[in-house]
Amino acid sequence: MAVGLLLSAWIMVAADGPQVRAVIPADHACSEIAVVADHRPIVLTDRTAPDQDFPIHVCAADVSKDAIEINLAFDGQNERLKVMGARPKRIVVLGDTGCRIKGETIQACTNPKAWPLATIAKSAAAEHPDLVIHVGDYHYRETPCPEGDIRCTGSPWGDNWATWQADFIDPAEPLLSAAPWVMVRGNHEECRRAGRGWSALLAPVPLQDGKCLDAHPPYRVDLGGYSLFVIDDNDATDFLANSAAAARLGKDLATIPTDQPVWLLTHHPWHAVVKSVLGVVEGSNATLSEALGAGNSLPSSVQFLLSGHVHVWQVENFAQGRPPQLIAGTGGDVLDTGVPADLAGLISGGWAIHDGHSATSFGYAVMERQKSGWTVVAHKPDGSVLEQCRLDHGRIDCQQ
Repeated sequence: MAVGLLLSAWIMVAADGPQVRAVIPADHACSEIAVVADHRPIVLTDRTAPDQDFPIHVCAADVSKDAIEINLAFDGQNERLKVMGARPKRIVVLGDTGCRIKGETIQACTNPKAWPLATIAKSAAAEHPDLVIHVGDYHYRETPCPEGDIRCTGSPWGDNWATWQADFIDPAEPLLSAAPWVMVRGNHEECRRAGRGWSALLAPVPLQDGKCLDAHPPYRVDLGGYSLFVIDDNDATDFLANSAAAARLGKDLATIPTDQPVWLLTHHPWHAVVKSVLGVVEGSNATLSEALGAGNSLPSSVQFLLSGHVHVWQVENFAQGRPPQLIAGTGGDVLDTGVPADLAGLISGGWAIHDGHSATSFGYAVMERQKSGWTVVAHKPDGSVLEQCRLDHGRIDCQQ
């Protein structure tokens, strides 16, 4: 949790490049924050005007992709923010991080075993990452805590600053300040649910008259030899396709780069194995499948699919020409149970899983660049290792 009037500060890897973002109380001004990038001053400006629900300034400024050192000073506080660099070596991946309070589903938000985001953020920050990727779903406190329920007593709820601060900004603070972030938008951040906070705090694009955009254009992040391609699929419904969203996403997919290997980032997994409320094992996303059209194929440049949404750690390699899928939806929200551990031979969205597995355990992943490919290590919240994997030659292979 931030101490003092600088409530939080981090670097976003946004659609147009890196940005400094900072949050301060409403009775101050963004111009009071002194920001220096490589000995050159930068002026922060407001993304939104404070109001009753968000009594804060969200301040932002673009910084050069070549920046080496960024320092903030405000009200006697000083913060040094790490930049990504041209060739990040170590990447932390996590997703689905909020504490669920919705109707009768109540998570124990004050119990770090039941909701371990703060522990995960501290452990992941100790990995000294060059970049953090969040695969979506930050905000889960959608309804009031039931009276007398000690699991969530006093918790804020709804799309407001108090809830965003409790559900993400404060517990994630050690990791927010440790490295730049790529923020994927989840279905919990669609406009009707938590779109105001998403738009002000985390959206990778400039605000347009303070309004929540139903979808953002895709964007590319250069990792040096690889590209992340980030798609906003917040409205990609799972079991019955959203045809309007599929039409838009089809156009987004047509712009995937082909000049170097691509990691395709979506919130919803292209393929997944989950257990429905009826007990049926099923998977894939109907909207994304429709977006691909009759060919149902991705460009050969796409070498890796990275998603969240399903609250498991899941790895899938396919029998046909499909890139491997990794699901990292274990950052804090209630875990999905009943998912088979061995996925070999199952069919997801018409594609046969050659081999793969699923684990129900909170945590995060660390991806580290090697001479060939990447190591992928899944960690439990305390930093201990769940399993070690390697991403290379169109496969992800793991050893527990």
